[in-house]
Amino acid sequence: MTSRQICVVASDLDRTLIYSTRGAELPAGSDVRLRLVERDGAQAPLSHLTERAAELLTELADRAVFVPVTTRTVEQYRRVRLPGAAGSPAYAVCANGGRLLVAGEPDRDWDAVVATRLAEGGAPLAEVVDRLTRCGAPDWMLKRRVADGLFAYLVVERDRLPEAWLAELTHWCAERGWVVSLQGRKVYAVPRALTKSGAVAEVVRRVAGRGEAAGAAGGPPDGVPVELLAAGDSLLDADLLLAADRSWRPGHGELAEQGWTAPQLTALVRRGALAGEEILAAFLAHVRGPAGRG
Repeated sequence: MTSRQICVVASDLDRTLIYSTRGAELPAGSDVRLRLVERDGAQAPLSHLTERAAELLTELADRAVFVPVTTRTVEQYRRVRLPGAAGSPAYAVCANGGRLLVAGEPDRDWDAVVATRLAEGGAPLAEVVDRLTRCGAPDWMLKRRVADGLFAYLVVERDRLPEAWLAELTHWCAERGWVVSLQGRKVYAVPRALTKSGAVAEVVRRVAGRGEAAGAAGGPPDGVPVELLAAGDSLLDADLLLAADRSWRPGHGELAEQGWTAPQLTALVRRGALAGEEILAAFLAHVRGPAGRG
């Protein structure tokens, strides 16, 4: 990164930076300490990062434009309490790019852009919800949900989820302009037009001070240069990782299972919460510049 550049760091949250106790995959007897960053409605602990990751993220958010990017709804995202300035970022992307939060509030201009994009391509949400409803309520399906009126997801018993059913749903959705992603115990069905990279491109446009309308392609040459770093673990993160100048993925998750790679991607071997820590260390080293990489 040069002195004239602004660095935007756009990172997925769940299973990239934050983890359940089980998902953290810390070995028995580990002295690594976890910091709680999310509780559920009953105040039960949900998500954590390591203490060192919390320190790295605090410094990162002071040095760069840190943008949480998640498939969570706005309500689900607001349960997370990240440390330091990362806990109140200027921008956050929710609902897989369907909602852009500016200073914590949904941006209505971006809502209009998303509505137009969804209307122009792919099957309507109601058709996909009907397809998911028609499969009934098998014993492996725990919940069926619609997220912010934009996409649908199921909570399942992953060990009992029939592979043939998932493959058939993936094919059916693909024919209608939708993408299926299996993340932990959730099966997401998301419009192909709804992307994390699209919303992050809008953040980059605004950070650079470019003057075109929200959602417009390209940009005038007089904007401030922006370098984009990104991280994620799932199929729904792939477009963001491809759009970044440099990107990272952990050694677990959907992309790792598929051996997914790209020229600008660093594929880590490490898994769980320590992978999240390694990603943050890599972000920060890059933002600090050559002196921080020694």
